[in-house]
Amino acid sequence: MTTTPLTKRPALRIVLLLACGILASTYVPLSPLTFYFTTLLFALVGFALQLGTRRTLAASISIHVGIVCAGAALYTNELSKSSTEKLVPQGRNELIVLEGTVDAEPVEKGKNLQLVVRTTFIARGPEAAATDRRVLVLAKTSKNKELRERTQIGTSVVVEGLLEDFPGPRNPGEFNYGRYLELDDIDGVVRVNDSGGVRIGGAPQKTSLLSSISTLRRSLAAILDRHHSGEEASYLKGLVLADRGEIPTEVKQSFVDTGTIHILAVSGLHVAVVAMIFYGLFGMLRFPRRLVSIATMAGLIFYMLLTGATPSVVRATIMACVLLAGGLFERKTDIYNSLGIAALIILALDPKQLFNVGFQLSFAAVVSIVYFYPILAQLIRRIPEKFEEIKAIDLVLKLFAVSLAAQLGTLPFTAFYFERISIVSLLANLVVVPISSVNVMLGFATILTSPISNWLAGCYAAVNDLLSSFLLGFVAVAARVPFAFVDVANAGSGFVLLYYVGVGGALSLNRPRVLTRFIIAFLLLLNALLYVDVLRGPDTAFSATFIDVGQGDAMLLEFPNGKRALIDAGPKSFSYDSGEKIIAPFLKRKGVDRLNAMILSHAHADHLGGVEHLLNGFRVEQLIQADTVAHSRLHRELKAAAEMRGVELCRIGAGGRIEIDPTVRLYVLHPYLAEDSLSSLNNESIVLKLVYGETSFLLVGDAEAEAEENLLLRYGAFLDSDLLKVGHHGSITSSSVEFLKRVTPRTAIISVGRNNKFRHPSPEVVARFQTLGVDIRRTDEGGAVVLRSDGQRIEFVSRR
Repeated sequence: MTTTPLTKRPALRIVLLLACGILASTYVPLSPLTFYFTTLLFALVGFALQLGTRRTLAASISIHVGIVCAGAALYTNELSKSSTEKLVPQGRNELIVLEGTVDAEPVEKGKNLQLVVRTTFIARGPEAAATDRRVLVLAKTSKNKELRERTQIGTSVVVEGLLEDFPGPRNPGEFNYGRYLELDDIDGVVRVNDSGGVRIGGAPQKTSLLSSISTLRRSLAAILDRHHSGEEASYLKGLVLADRGEIPTEVKQSFVDTGTIHILAVSGLHVAVVAMIFYGLFGMLRFPRRLVSIATMAGLIFYMLLTGATPSVVRATIMACVLLAGGLFERKTDIYNSLGIAALIILALDPKQLFNVGFQLSFAAVVSIVYFYPILAQLIRRIPEKFEEIKAIDLVLKLFAVSLAAQLGTLPFTAFYFERISIVSLLANLVVVPISSVNVMLGFATILTSPISNWLAGCYAAVNDLLSSFLLGFVAVAARVPFAFVDVANAGSGFVLLYYVGVGGALSLNRPRVLTRFIIAFLLLLNALLYVDVLRGPDTAFSATFIDVGQGDAMLLEFPNGKRALIDAGPKSFSYDSGEKIIAPFLKRKGVDRLNAMILSHAHADHLGGVEHLLNGFRVEQLIQADTVAHSRLHRELKAAAEMRGVELCRIGAGGRIEIDPTVRLYVLHPYLAEDSLSSLNNESIVLKLVYGETSFLLVGDAEAEAEENLLLRYGAFLDSDLLKVGHHGSITSSSVEFLKRVTPRTAIISVGRNNKFRHPSPEVVARFQTLGVDIRRTDEGGAVVLRSDGQRIEFVSRR
């Protein structure tokens, strides 16, 4: 039989087959029982062939297929179990009572304190039962100031709150936080707004290993707090103890922008430093060599539990233990096989982890370093001998090679998940990685010496403060460097394949035969991608996305000729800008850098809030507004900002048309210039009738009953439309019965914020639509609404 790299690494081969099965099961909707039966069948056939007929190839294929089916069986079984245990609200504002213990370190995030509670008892209405589930509890921190100090892992609590749906992505392409919670084995989400909603009590608190570790973790964090303050303290707690809850958002963002965020995730770097500390410490204590290895492994496992046992630290700990065990039994270990063992253990225990971002980045980084570094090291050896003799240059080049090797493999992952690529990351890592390693060592030195000598611990802490302050300042400055990062979007499978083939070719320049294969593969892929676009043909559909911006309006129109227009841009407050937080990322994910028109329906902040940010970040050709007097200061400021940027200002009124695409007619029905004295800014809203083929849309902004009466008098049957964007977020002041009977929409879109203080939409208005048999789509309930029209019919598109 031919020997291949995978033949020598059985663990790596098995885990790759297992991963293929997990991925395949997401496309093949079969039950776990079917997959288990198929696994058994192929395994029996394979072993029978191996023992009976000696048909090794057929036996090998059968066993390999069986392993793939085993991966599918494990994953589908996990999904089935999660689906059964998932707590889904049976209606709005469903009250639920939980009893249990805190199962993870409490985290303060924004205005909420997050508690993960492992339940022993759940009561829902008349139903009550003992049950074992993990529930995320979100408690208002302003009403629970003492809760953070009083709760830790193992604390018994009683929770009374509202059961919520898992938080999914509100707009296309957004991070799916609900999916993240599912991967973390969370079975439900409960929100507590009452200060008495979380009470310490219930069953007597039991001392366990995890609760003891939680107590120790807090004690260690207190030592760091005693010797450090401000950003340095929060940074060091995140670095040494994986307690990142107190690190300011802007600091985290600086690490993201410079491509150094990996140092805040306890992983291989930290485990290597800790292993060195334990190994050196036990060696100094004159332990026998084998006992040093065993004690170091025990210390690493304890550190893994201390830092929360995330996939990255679990992977690094398993790998370190495999390497130490190899030395213990005097066996040479293979790094790829060690990686396979680590991944196999993690996926066998929890196959969902394959889709965990940390899991993917962690393994991608290590594989990249192991594979690419030797190639880069060969290039370093080619530098002139006079430079090679200078130790500092040699060290910097090797650090650069390690950093480059890691990023060559992880770049597609960071592009996909973080939608940006750091340009300064290579140079930034040359500074950040060595300093952060010293930070970890000094952090441990401070902790270990604090019980012995407060003065000595203070000396270590003083040096660490200096280094931490420099590092945080360096990262902040590096993040502000022009073009420190580039935003990317939609890094699909085509980009990933082209990237890896391109990198492989670039690193094979000195191997002509291998380089030829890479070039051929690259050209074939490029042709395949080009022909896919040609065969797909031009997209002649019109599409509209009602973006979920909370309590406000924003709508993207995409025309068959490729042009785009944005109607309104959501709200803005002191701490929130929908243009920055929602609309700009949404547009970038779609590959949009130019807006052919931006239409401002009227001069209210919940419609104009994000405009300024979008004017700064995108090329806007026209800013279109109503042909009336602007009564809003914000409106006037935005007009001035547009003029400064050379954006064409257009004023429109009833009877006009907006010309963007000749195949789409965009009529302006309201307001009239003579009606500047309308009773409110809402009634000055631009009202548009959009017609594409045989389909039509009526977009009324925040127009209220007064404006609706004028529209009825002037346009009558022309108001008839397939779809109505409901006026004023479904307020009782809009959507009169007479107006709805004239428009006769099949579908109504209500753009409104969840749990808004105005209590929009009005139940009476919703009842009117239901009485008329209108299909209602609401952004507060389902997130963004995406639709397409081919000119014959309107279809709604899944946000996925």
